[in-house]
Amino acid sequence: MSKTPLLLGDYSCWLAEQMNPERVPEYSFLNPVYKDVEKWREQARKVFESFVLAPELAVPKVALLWTRNYDGLQIEKLSWQLPFGPATEAYFLKPENHKGPLPAVLGLHDHGVNKRYGKNKIIRIENGTPSPVLDYQKEFYGGRAWANELAKLGFAVLVHDVFPFESRRILPEEMPKVVIDCIMLEEDPELETLAQYNEFARRMETVIAKSIFTSGLTWPGITLAEDRIALQILSSRDDVDTRRVGCCGLSLGGLRSNYLAGSSPSIQCAVSAGFMTTWADFILQKAFTHTWMYTIPGLPKLMEFADILAMHAPKPALVQSCIHDTLFTLDQVKRAEAVLKATYAKAGRTDSFSFSYHDGPHRFDVAMQEEAFNWLKGWLSRG
Repeated sequence: MSKTPLLLGDYSCWLAEQMNPERVPEYSFLNPVYKDVEKWREQARKVFESFVLAPELAVPKVALLWTRNYDGLQIEKLSWQLPFGPATEAYFLKPENHKGPLPAVLGLHDHGVNKRYGKNKIIRIENGTPSPVLDYQKEFYGGRAWANELAKLGFAVLVHDVFPFESRRILPEEMPKVVIDCIMLEEDPELETLAQYNEFARRMETVIAKSIFTSGLTWPGITLAEDRIALQILSSRDDVDTRRVGCCGLSLGGLRSNYLAGSSPSIQCAVSAGFMTTWADFILQKAFTHTWMYTIPGLPKLMEFADILAMHAPKPALVQSCIHDTLFTLDQVKRAEAVLKATYAKAGRTDSFSFSYHDGPHRFDVAMQEEAFNWLKGWLSRG
């Protein structure tokens, strides 16, 4: 398939061939058997749900921990308890002194091989933001807390931690010491520094994935279930216009946006930055650069990766990709773009889809944010 050395050598070719990549997948809207996008979406979502296996969680009671005004915004710190793990913490932001329902966006944080932080990567709630967060925002977000900037434009924004980040992270003191010792080898078992904890969390991903898949669930399904709860909490607020709710995120946040928008009718507009390619790209080249959190066993034979976000069609979606993003191969990104464009064209709504390319490495910089904000404003301000 390629002269470039493959991830598993000849094994990668054989694995990719199992999906019959030259054939239009059975549950893609591009399959000629489908004529009506609504009927296709209904079938495709049922298939997606049967593989992602997202557990159905009851909407928990939300606790308000505090409210404060900062940088022209009213900010609430919220908490809710899911059936497993520590309580989820979240921040809700809206313009200070605003009255009446607002268009809203669920802000989805990234992965970044940094699980000590989750929601705090994309917000600021007070002066004195920790320097590791400021450094992170400078590297990936043009030095901005993009959730704040979006809220300043007249949006209600909810940003929550998802398992296993920040408030939802796995606490080493609750694990068997032998596991930590084995994972960290000769390194400091106390995991006191940010770098030590994040290295531990990186190595733990395989153990987490084994445990989740053995239970009969999937990691993307658990993530999706948590995001759906946050979406319901956001949509239930009196200061949110439920007809105008979107989602946006970079990297893991882009992946979460794909899965949430593709499967959730209440999402009216989606932005996915830095996470669009083909299943073959993971198999042949890039699985080693990614978390287990994208993996849905069995589904790739029935739907292409882009078909998941395509289930959102014909509602508006913006996908952003960086030309020098080493997490993906550009030719496979363009193949995914072709699937999405063809889907929206077949649905008769080329106006409600955009795929943009930006120079530079993996990031969601100021120019990309402004493009995303204009997209969200353009569609969610219509009422």
